[in-house]
Amino acid sequence: MKRFVLTTLLAIAVSTWVPAQADQLSAALNVSLKLIGACTSITATPLDFGEVARGGGSKYVASSAITINCFDEVDFVLSFGSGLNPINDLSKAMRLQGGTDTLAYQLYQDAGMSQIIGSQTRIRGRNLRGPLTIHALPIGSNKNKALGTYTDVVTLTLDF
Repeated sequence: MKRFVLTTLLAIAVSTWVPAQADQLSAALNVSLKLIGACTSITATPLDFGEVARGGGSKYVASSAITINCFDEVDFVLSFGSGLNPINDLSKAMRLQGGTDTLAYQLYQDAGMSQIIGSQTRIRGRNLRGPLTIHALPIGSNKNKALGTYTDVVTLTLDF
């Protein structure tokens, strides 16, 4: 009889045994996304008048393709700096490398050279497909200017 009781007690103890539960921690995982309009780059091809004969006049036109990469539905404003040798708001100058002589020029929005791009010009756009082409034309005479290469740098700024 002792054996039966002992077995019964052992069976009751085994059937009621529950493993201890491990401690548990939890945390909230916050998920968010802010969808923004963005532009990723702006590039411009060189605006090169090529070789021009001294006294050859000012009818040498140069063009540059400005490529703006923005995601769809992004409004942007492109502005043009004064260059390294500004003459006034509408005219800039290229300076002779290693010298002091300058040659004046103007930038234009159109091939017909009727819409001058000055340092206050702002070109607004959205969803631009393909490059924006600007044009340039030397102004004034180069007749008494020193021979050599004339250069300038105009900063393009893209706000979006």
